[in-house]
Amino acid sequence: MPTPIVKTIGSTGRQYANMQLFEDAIPANIVTTDETWTGECYNDSEFTTQVNFSGTTTDATRFVKLTTATGQSFKDHASAATNPLTYDQSKGVGLAVSGGYNSAIELNISNIYIENIQIKRTSTSSSSAGVVDGTSTTTKFINDCIIFGEQTGQPSV
Repeated sequence: MPTPIVKTIGSTGRQYANMQLFEDAIPANIVTTDETWTGECYNDSEFTTQVNFSGTTTDATRFVKLTTATGQSFKDHASAATNPLTYDQSKGVGLAVSGGYNSAIELNISNIYIENIQIKRTSTSSSSAGVVDGTSTTTKFINDCIIFGEQTGQPSV
């Protein structure tokens, strides 16, 4: 049975200030270390740093998960039953990335779970990128997330 490693992510008294710092701390081979790695995000403030999950060897039982801590998701908000399903960081953990050529989250490892997070990618230039990019790997799971993408400034050809 793999050892579960759980780390906190947020701006107030957490182990990592953003999602990328959590990803950077994951060992290169969690199959060898026989671990699962879970990053639990807190809605201390909006996350604005793109995250690229890469360079970690995983398997079906030794995986990486990025999720929200208990009570920190848009699904946990007091008015969740009546809230519109659109990006609103005041309602739960949100990652908002703008500009540049990268997606908000890039999934370059297999056996990764992204859960309960609001993810927004906007751009006002001709640089286009997806909200979540997982084209280079297999076995990715994105569950119960709000995905919002907005691209303006592209030529209409």
